[in-house]
Amino acid sequence: MNDLFKHAVSLSLLWKCVAAVVGILFIQGTFRVLEQTLPRRFGRADARYKVRKFVVFSGYLSILLFRFVSRKCNWS
Repeated sequence: MNDLFKHAVSLSLLWKCVAAVVGILFIQGTFRVLEQTLPRRFGRADARYKVRKFVVFSGYLSILLFRFVSRKCNWS
């Protein structure tokens, strides 16, 4: 694990930014798929809305957490 951190710290600013963008796009894509597929399992419209709202909120929270961790580790 330390080797991964040492390698990440040694990367140039360009590659750190690319890694951050790829991570954010991956998280956003994953939660977009969940947003479309998960509410279909719930019958009532209000339940589907609540599930969709929770998934979107979780996605934004995951992106913010990813950015916070990458900043604390000096990845970008």
